[in-house]
Amino acid sequence: MAARDLSKTFDEFESDELSLETSVPTDLTLSPERETDRFAGDRKDRRTKITRQLIERKQLMHDMQLLRIELSQKNLTLENVKAESLQRVEELEERLNDALHQKQILTARLESQLTIQEQESKRRQNLVKEELEDVRKKQQQLEGTNEKLQERAGNVRRSLRDLTLSEDRYYELRGQSEEDLSLRDYVA
Repeated sequence: MAARDLSKTFDEFESDELSLETSVPTDLTLSPERETDRFAGDRKDRRTKITRQLIERKQLMHDMQLLRIELSQKNLTLENVKAESLQRVEELEERLNDALHQKQILTARLESQLTIQEQESKRRQNLVKEELEDVRKKQQQLEGTNEKLQERAGNVRRSLRDLTLSEDRYYELRGQSEEDLSLRDYVA
């Protein structure tokens, strides 16, 4: 904003025309004789004054031109800095968006892997439960079989206590095949 005001002031200054009429005061009260003498001296003063004013004006215009160039350079520098800043902001926003996208992808991947692992864990737990249930059932069957076998063993012990046979019975049992004999008869 200050740069515009400065530029406007320079433009107004440059447009002001230096008037010769207002730069040299004229004395109308002089007589015609003194006027010619004085007019020659005034002319010299007037030239010196005009020359000095022109030099000062040219110097001011030159200084103003230098300031305009400097202002223009600073404006260009400022525009370059703005453009670089905007470009950097765009790059950072793009990187941020890429990072957010990567995060979403990784989050989705992690969630799917977690879901798969949970499903696998549940499947394994179910398999272990089924195997344990099978083992329990087999154990019950074996315990039942064991009870039956213990009962049979008890029966076999009781039947093997008294193994006395008569001679007739011995020959009778000997005449039968081994598969047809009971355990007690076979042992006897």
